[in-house]
Amino acid sequence: MNDNETKSNTFIQWLQATPLRKGLLSTILIFVALAMVAKTVLLFKQAAHVGVSDDYPQSVTVTGKAEEYVQPDTLQFNISINEEGKNVTEATTKASDKTKQAIAVLKANGVEEKNIKTTNYSVSDKYDSVSQPCPVASISPAGDMRTIAPCTNTTSQIVGAIVYQTLEVKIRDIAKNATTDQRAKLVGELAAANVKTDGFTFTVFDLDAVKARVRAEAIQKAKDDARVLARNLGVNLRTISGFSEQGEGGYAPYMSARAESAVMMKDAAMPVPAPQLPAGEQKVTSVITLTYLIK
Repeated sequence: MNDNETKSNTFIQWLQATPLRKGLLSTILIFVALAMVAKTVLLFKQAAHVGVSDDYPQSVTVTGKAEEYVQPDTLQFNISINEEGKNVTEATTKASDKTKQAIAVLKANGVEEKNIKTTNYSVSDKYDSVSQPCPVASISPAGDMRTIAPCTNTTSQIVGAIVYQTLEVKIRDIAKNATTDQRAKLVGELAAANVKTDGFTFTVFDLDAVKARVRAEAIQKAKDDARVLARNLGVNLRTISGFSEQGEGGYAPYMSARAESAVMMKDAAMPVPAPQLPAGEQKVTSVITLTYLIK
């Protein structure tokens, strides 16, 4: 028996000398056995996956795009009224008179009162710079008066009030109620009355219906493309696992007509030129992306 065997036997005898040491030996042997079993199970699992691909879901993504040009059927613009006065009462009276005048022109041109809405009304102070001479009092050490350069003190003071009012005007069914000639006449008469207009926008009243129609067409194009792609790849389509949409209801033409030219005309007999306000077309676009699971 060599020295190593002698030492091993001595250690085992030492462990078995008392019940506590025997329990420690049993615990060590149990842990060693469990570790060997766990390693064996892991090796079997790894061997079972050799040569087998990962079972992740495979997918394809397709895109469909559709767009439609539609004729606008609604005209919208703003009327801006800014009137000044020595006090709030005077400024309010002037603004009220100008508003009544603008509404009268609108009604005379077939705009219903329900389509005229106030979107802003505010009253603010009007400030102006007021200059006052500086007090002059300078005496030399000798007691004689010195002449100094004149100066002024400038302060900001309230000198009146300003009333701001904005009206939003909306005309639907412009093919009937606001043709090219009719809207030119309307804006021309507002300019002649020194009423300022801006923010002319043409749009489609039921734009959601147009968007839904364009979206349905884009979805159908994406589905058709998916079937062609699956046939070319030799796979079968399963369910749709992803959907996204990019769309726009953009409208390129934006027209602004300012009626300030009427103020600049010194000749009262000179007619105010009627502006041309073409409606153009509105483009509605939808881009659909679909993701299919395949097998």
